[in-house]
Amino acid sequence: MAHLQEINDERQPAKRYNEAQLRRKTEKYLREFVENLEERLKRTIPDEYNSSEDWIRFFDDNRVIEELELSIAEMEFTE
Repeated sequence: MAHLQEINDERQPAKRYNEAQLRRKTEKYLREFVENLEERLKRTIPDEYNSSEDWIRFFDDNRVIEELELSIAEMEFTE
């Protein structure tokens, strides 16, 4: 939410979001991110990975968490 707060602070005073609006925007972006991630993973992970242990092995073997962390760090929020 800190990044969105910075963007909000740069807006014209009359166009700035209040705390509730900012929270809703943040939740919306997070929901969209998670839905997009889920869809991409469904298309990427082979069908033979169907148990929790299989998914963990796939994530470890393909450095999914590390790549996800890098992607999140590089995210930019725009209006």
